[in-house]
Amino acid sequence: GRVVAWSIKLSRPSDKQVEFFRDFFGGAPQARLSVLKPIQKQIKAGKQIYRLKSQSPVEQLSPFLGTTTTFTLQAPLRVNAGQVLGLCAPTWTGGFAVGPTNSTGGQATRKRTQ
Repeated sequence: GRVVAWSIKLSRPSDKQVEFFRDFFGGAPQARLSVLKPIQKQIKAGKQIYRLKSQSPVEQLSPFLGTTTTFTLQAPLRVNAGQVLGLCAPTWTGGFAVGPTNSTGGQATRKRTQ
């Protein structure tokens, strides 16, 4: 398939927290999507190793803190069966959660069988 857009729900950290994160992580919040291909020989050996196949452009997240935003890709990312999508943060994202429960893990837009 092809990924044509992606969304992220961002927290609204206080000004003091934003200053800390910028100093600690080296800049304003940023994120991008990455397409990873599992290396089957390594996985069979018990090692989770992936090769980077492609990435979206880095998006600046500062204007969107405290909201849910969607980024439309200029060029769609091709994702083949068995490949994995990952959210990569060169600095930090502001996608923090406090006190998550077991029911919040692994959220997806499709059923596992699809």
